[in-house]
Amino acid sequence: MYLWEDSMMRFYCTIVFIAVLISLSCKEEKETTLDHSPMLEIMAIHDELMPKMGHIAQLEKKLESFDDPKSIEVAKELNDANEAMMSWMGLVVKDFDTEELLGRKPITEDKTNLINEYTKSVNELKTQMEGAIAHAQKLLEE
Repeated sequence: MYLWEDSMMRFYCTIVFIAVLISLSCKEEKETTLDHSPMLEIMAIHDELMPKMGHIAQLEKKLESFDDPKSIEVAKELNDANEAMMSWMGLVVKDFDTEELLGRKPITEDKTNLINEYTKSVNELKTQMEGAIAHAQKLLEE
């Protein structure tokens, strides 16, 4: 009798397991981001700039090995761009919560002005970082 109960228990457990798998696989996933969130545009530029931070550090290190005024000036420009990015990220995290940053929660009306400011500042940051990189690469090619 014990053997029959054991095999029946396995059968029932298998049926329940399959039913759970089917119900989970058939569940429709809800969209987790808001496609119209202006924060997504800002964060897309941020995501484009993040890999450049490592490149900036490498260029800065190369330029610091030279002892001429132009190299020192461009290395400082790179450092300033890096610091600007770090400062910008600190401000964004202070002003928006994680759900807003990821576009999962709509931006409230009281933060609309902040969105406009951050859109402008992230574009300025992009110009600053790309300009510093271009200056460094040009100087290193000379």
